[in-house]
Amino acid sequence: MSIDSSDTYVPNQDSQENFIRYGSQLYFADTHTGIYFLNSDNGFLYVIDKETHSCQPLCNRSDCMHDKETSFEKKKECTAFLNTYFRSLVYYNDCIYFQSVEDKTDKDGVTYELNEICKISTDGTNREVLYSTRDYTIWDFKIHRGYIYFDGSKKDNEGAAEGSNMALYKVSADGKGNTDELLPYYKYDILNGMSVCDTRFYGNHLFLWITKLDGTKENSYLINYDLQTDKWENLSEKLEVNINSMFTIFNDKLIFANGSKVYECGFNGENQKKILDCSDLIAGYQYYTPFTNDGENLIISAANDDNEADKLIFCDKSYKATLKKMPFEFTAEIGFDSSCFIDYNEEEKTLYYIDKNNTEDADEIYTFE
Repeated sequence: MSIDSSDTYVPNQDSQENFIRYGSQLYFADTHTGIYFLNSDNGFLYVIDKETHSCQPLCNRSDCMHDKETSFEKKKECTAFLNTYFRSLVYYNDCIYFQSVEDKTDKDGVTYELNEICKISTDGTNREVLYSTRDYTIWDFKIHRGYIYFDGSKKDNEGAAEGSNMALYKVSADGKGNTDELLPYYKYDILNGMSVCDTRFYGNHLFLWITKLDGTKENSYLINYDLQTDKWENLSEKLEVNINSMFTIFNDKLIFANGSKVYECGFNGENQKKILDCSDLIAGYQYYTPFTNDGENLIISAANDDNEADKLIFCDKSYKATLKKMPFEFTAEIGFDSSCFIDYNEEEKTLYYIDKNNTEDADEIYTFE
């Protein structure tokens, strides 16, 4: 695969996190023909057809019971059964990537945990393990321009790994070569108030929103890591206001909020300007978060203390804003180049389809037993 190095979003080789997410968990992966959903409760992979809106397990065997099967051995024969409780799902280079963990026993009879990153073809016919390690616990991963990036913790001599050892690691997308430590979170007092709140890959950059407690005050930082030059820059030193929300990249600009006001700036932190005051459209909410986009519209959520609301703000590329009523309180996710929202209600164990042109109605497309 030849990597396009242009400094903008390139479909099929760049990380999708600006365009599809479910809160902080990546249940979904968007492709040209379907949206894939990983149900971490039962370990099955489903595909939602974009034309018919139908949903089914990714298995075409007529004699298979799929997620209705009760025998674990027979479940393993189903193509759609990934047997994983991890929620990270990635579409990259025409395949779906996921992670799993297995208990293994070495030749000396010692039991150990093997963390794996695997891929499966979009039709479910081929599956393979790309990267496996007994040295790290993998918490989650993303793929961007030829590399797997994973948050992981290096295990001690007894095979244990804690969050206090967490770092961002990088390995080739084919799983070969060295595993390089890119950002050692553990060196920056992660247990003493440092938190990586949001990360976004875009073009030749990795952007991070980091908060750090200083006594009772929480300081916020927006960091730009150039993937080509390996140089870091603290953009917060240039920003006129403090970033206090998740962010996204839209119109090849960084978009973030402070209170009800939404701002844009260049990738170098310069040319900052206010683009919208959300309270002009919807007042009375504590949080306004420009957290995603679909390539054509910037999506801003308005949230109360429970971090939920039933309204979303859409802004087109000229930042003309429209308030959209949603069918229920909703932490939205959006598919890039897609016409819909897909919501998974964990309490009801139901998938809903919401057309972007008629956001007040939701259609049930699959209920899990």
